[in-house]
Amino acid sequence: MNHLTATIKAIKLYPADDSEKLEFTSRGRFLRNNCYSSTNDVRYLKAQHRQARAEWSILKEDSKGDESTAKAIQDKQGYMATLEPSLDSAIEVRKCFEEEHLKFFGKEYTQPVKGTKHLSSQEVDSNYEPKQY
Repeated sequence: MNHLTATIKAIKLYPADDSEKLEFTSRGRFLRNNCYSSTNDVRYLKAQHRQARAEWSILKEDSKGDESTAKAIQDKQGYMATLEPSLDSAIEVRKCFEEEHLKFFGKEYTQPVKGTKHLSSQEVDSNYEPKQY
């Protein structure tokens, strides 16, 4: 069983009927939070890879054939080689969460606009009593 199969099974364990509104159910919150996180993970990793690739490209272009430049090029290649599996995995996980979001909500996930409050609405019953830990 791969990590995506386990993730999908985990999603199904969250209750989908613990609120009258889908977005306030445990499963709805879980899906939205993970769509948000996985989208940000992919953005970060892509930015890191693009930056490393740009630096690698400049090093190769301006290479004088000296040992330090060759080492720097090799280091950049190594760094990108370690990023790529993580990025591929993050993209796969994001797709999984987005597909489950589409199935559950009946609409595609859209990233909230930066600067707006994300998931700030809380459904609270009038007789809500906070837990004591």
